[in-house]
Amino acid sequence: DDAVFLPESAFSADGYAQALVVSDSGAEARAAADAIRESVNARQDRVELFELAALVDEINEFFDLLSTFLLGLGAISLVVAGVSILNVMLMSTVERRQEIGVMRAVGVARRDVLRVLLAEAGLIGAAGAAAGTLLTVLLVAGLVLATPAVDAALVLDPTNGYYLLLALVFGVGVGIVSGAYPAWKAANERPVEALRN
Repeated sequence: DDAVFLPESAFSADGYAQALVVSDSGAEARAAADAIRESVNARQDRVELFELAALVDEINEFFDLLSTFLLGLGAISLVVAGVSILNVMLMSTVERRQEIGVMRAVGVARRDVLRVLLAEAGLIGAAGAAAGTLLTVLLVAGLVLATPAVDAALVLDPTNGYYLLLALVFGVGVGIVSGAYPAWKAANERPVEALRN
């Protein structure tokens, strides 16, 4: 019947090809691995040890590097957003110079002009952050739906809403900080100078 029968001794080597050592904790696993290395590999490397803890350490190191990279990318994005809002607010105050001068001439206080312009800058930052947050949520939802192996409950965890809220707060903060100089400059300009130009 095309079958070949061989004794086990003909095709298998003596001893073990692989052994699994199970320990109660990570510290015991490292101690057991060190003891095996010292006793078996004392004179010659005869066995190779694979520790799950070492793999976990490598994975954690990778995610630490990834987190640092993403943090740097986020910082660069915030700087770019801040400079963009600063530019928009500078152009806006230059174009509305006479309007701001009229407001000041009819008795609107400097602090009120400052508040209006800072509110505008904050709204620009909030709009940008809301658009970015919405795009992020849609992108992640699309990736989760396209990848059945990913657990949707893990990615779409309600606690992730904290990070979305934090993104909105950062957007408003960047807008206000970036709009502070143009708002201060416009609010402190003399009404006569603003109306003349």
